[in-house]
Amino acid sequence: MNFSKISLYLSKSLNKRKNNIVLSGGKSLKNFYKFFLKYAERNKINLNIFLSDERCLNFPNKNLNQNLFSKFKNFAPIILPNKTFSKCASLYEKKITKFPNFILLSVGNDGHIASIFENSEALKSKKKMIFLDRKYHGFRRITLTLEYLKDKKIILFCRNLLRFKTFIKCLKDKNHIINNLYKINNNVELILKDKIIKKEIYKKIL
Repeated sequence: MNFSKISLYLSKSLNKRKNNIVLSGGKSLKNFYKFFLKYAERNKINLNIFLSDERCLNFPNKNLNQNLFSKFKNFAPIILPNKTFSKCASLYEKKITKFPNFILLSVGNDGHIASIFENSEALKSKKKMIFLDRKYHGFRRITLTLEYLKDKKIILFCRNLLRFKTFIKCLKDKNHIINNLYKINNNVELILKDKIIKKEIYKKIL
């Protein structure tokens, strides 16, 4: 993966003053994030970082997504000490930026984005951020909702061809988050490894 190429592409949505970005956790983008934060620092790009979702684990825990950014000064974690998960979700809904420059979400191996899985309450909720008291892939979750994503610039990331094939499959499924997202948001872009995939290639599937 060409980290420089992706960083340059993302930086086109940023300015030199103040930027708010929302990033997903997980392993797919872990090494890229390290590179991108150094890239932003070198180029004097000021960032405020928010998370798209988090696993419901007591703080501290090595499996928390917020560990990826714990050393970054302008980062807002979701999980807070001595707060219930429901309270953490409620507080983050008030804190998360209303106007992100972009939201970068990795496509999971089953096609989920953020922690929005098939038949999730996050597809129908009118809130921006919710606590899901049901385990997905072994964890309860706090996640952004489709409602929050409907009018933002979204960049979806597929780390390999297999994930892209999953993306295409989900795009055809009327009950899936990816299909629903494209129906309500015309500002969704797709990166496959380090290539920008033009909408014309896949949008005719909808």
